[in-house]
Amino acid sequence: MAPRLSFTIPVLNEQEVLPHLFSALLELRGKLDQWKCEFIFVNDGSHDLSANLLDQFAQSHEGVTIVHFSRNFGQQAAYSAGLSLACGDAVIMMDADLQDDPEQVLLLLAEFERGFDVVYGIRESREAGWLINVAYTLFYRILKTVSTIEIPADTGDFCVMSSRVAKQIAELPEVHRYLRGMRAWVGFRQKGVPLPRAARKAGVTKYSLRKLFRLALDGVFSFSLWPLRVSFLLGMSVMTLAGLFLCINLLMWCLTDIVPSGYTTTIGFLILLSGLQFLLLGVIGEYIGRIFQQVKGRPVYVVARVVGGTLQKKLDWQESN
Repeated sequence: MAPRLSFTIPVLNEQEVLPHLFSALLELRGKLDQWKCEFIFVNDGSHDLSANLLDQFAQSHEGVTIVHFSRNFGQQAAYSAGLSLACGDAVIMMDADLQDDPEQVLLLLAEFERGFDVVYGIRESREAGWLINVAYTLFYRILKTVSTIEIPADTGDFCVMSSRVAKQIAELPEVHRYLRGMRAWVGFRQKGVPLPRAARKAGVTKYSLRKLFRLALDGVFSFSLWPLRVSFLLGMSVMTLAGLFLCINLLMWCLTDIVPSGYTTTIGFLILLSGLQFLLLGVIGEYIGRIFQQVKGRPVYVVARVVGGTLQKKLDWQESN
């Protein structure tokens, strides 16, 4: 029996690029004769014609399943849904914008077949503005430095993983999901492959600066206690400086006739301390807010409907194993 390969692809308002994506995937499937392919598209609350195009694709081609969310839950949630439903011996995670060329799947699979559980793409180049490139570079270096685990730099979600890794990630109960970090956390044998990252094939990016910033916070706060430790060090540093300042003023008052004064300095210190307190409260609030959202136990996503047979196939496969 041919090994099974599952593609999980989140989609959000991608009506311009979907026809190009379908053609590229069908062409790729023709080159994967040794694999039995299934495609799982997760419609993450699209408001354009994406849902109709996806349903038409599922109805006209075998092995295609469309999962429609009840609203927009985010790319990481969409990926998680795809991992939960994937039946393959290997699972491909890739975006719908064709920035990661589907032909590069062949390179990832070549390394996967050598015995690795996870093979991920390392972005050796990116067709984007210099500011975005600098921001990504800084973020990955900072995250790698402060993280409690080794998260490879310059990596995206594009990867191939074994079914056991996909199962472990899908079953993690985290609400704030940073899959690149979770992928590194589960361990197993992993390898990165340098790949160029092209510009979008069509349409516009759905990751605004606000969403990118939120994803960055998920990466830092989910895999690091560094913000809390920095808060402690800042507090100790300010207390030390304040103590030295008071000691100097006390010595000046006792040993000289100079009476320390400085309305501007005093106000400046008060503003600095107030700002620092609010900053530290904000860091603590981030962790408390995430604890609050986690303990409520709400699901990561809600499925409105499914077009295709992946759910039934997965149930049948679980019963037979």
